[in-house]
Amino acid sequence: MLPQPSLRLGLATILATGALAAVSPDGTCGMVKGGANKGYTCFKEKACCSSSGYCGAEDAYCLSSAGCQGSYSNATSACRAPVPGTTISVDGTCGTVEAGKFGYKCPGTDCCSAA
Repeated sequence: MLPQPSLRLGLATILATGALAAVSPDGTCGMVKGGANKGYTCFKEKACCSSSGYCGAEDAYCLSSAGCQGSYSNATSACRAPVPGTTISVDGTCGTVEAGKFGYKCPGTDCCSAA
């Protein structure tokens, strides 16, 4: 008999991270802010743990430049680097000079400030 899906996911988290981490029951993760020292790991559908301690799947959660917490994401590979000139800005900066150090591009027809 196979373990229940949530147990299998928890076992995968232990194997991937080498640490015992409970899968989040409420969408919070990590140790800071929303994670509130619980140390939960994100679930598959929202695999990334943001710098604010919440699970999600969008760039604001998954970009390493936005503070994605690999240790509390569903897999450390869930966090990813931005692609200069391709990744839409998550913080209002664009380009590769001054504050635009990550090479984000402007969303839609709006343009971001470089400072």
